[in-house]
Amino acid sequence: MPETTYLGNEGSIGQEDRVENEELQETMEQNTIPAFQSIITNLQPETGILATAEVRIGDICTIRNVKVKENDYGIEVVMPRTKMPFHAGYKDACFFESREIREQFDQSVLCAYEQQMDPGHEMGQELIEDDMEWEEGEEPEMGM
Repeated sequence: MPETTYLGNEGSIGQEDRVENEELQETMEQNTIPAFQSIITNLQPETGILATAEVRIGDICTIRNVKVKENDYGIEVVMPRTKMPFHAGYKDACFFESREIREQFDQSVLCAYEQQMDPGHEMGQELIEDDMEWEEGEEPEMGM
């Protein structure tokens, strides 16, 4: 198995790169999790896949080709994968070190998928809550 080599380009970092790296390092030091913004880009692009999405992670990066699949246990989020050389199979192209961050990422994608499938989902919940407040036989008041 080939060894992994980490390359650094410290000698060629420009001023703009330094500012971005410092901001990223400050964010990491504060242990703040950047916001996830998920957008469903394609519904049912191929058999077995319910949707594909793009997820923007703060102002850091965007992950494309995130898949939403249904398996025996329910709906799951699958990261993009790359084929490894020498028939070694596939590996996730990117991954999260923390389970908590991965769960937030998955929830962001699943929420975007649910909204795409049922755009009135949130509004429908509010209407149901309002209906519960009415007493039987009483008509809702229409105020202007």
